[in-house]
Amino acid sequence: MPDENVGDILPTFVLPSTVRAIQGAINGDFTSIRLALQKCADAGKFTDGTPEWLAWQSIKGRVLDYLAETPSWLTTKDQVDRGQLLQRELATWHDRAKAMGCDAGPAPFLPPESTIGPLFGGMSVGLLLAIGLFLYLGGRGR
Repeated sequence: MPDENVGDILPTFVLPSTVRAIQGAINGDFTSIRLALQKCADAGKFTDGTPEWLAWQSIKGRVLDYLAETPSWLTTKDQVDRGQLLQRELATWHDRAKAMGCDAGPAPFLPPESTIGPLFGGMSVGLLLAIGLFLYLGGRGR
């Protein structure tokens, strides 16, 4: 019988420190892209009202909202998922800035999307504790 991939059978716990790490990576990448786009705007290559400008305003708002979030024990998995999506979308802006004649540097290396195992896959520790407490207290009434 072939060996099973342990990641496929063990639960994946997501901690608030993971969210903070993603927020830090996003902040660094966002800052370098924003500086490059500011140079483009100063040179007249990136102007208000263009489709690129509107797209940047959209991701900029979502990034700033994400960076303002406090990592939560009950929603860490969702925060990590949203952060990884933002990282991938933000990485495309390196090429977009370059196409406008502004260098935002190379896009950061992003690990491949993880596959979460089926057993409590990717649940936050806080949520698992809440479920356990609920089941424990519910069983005591019998």
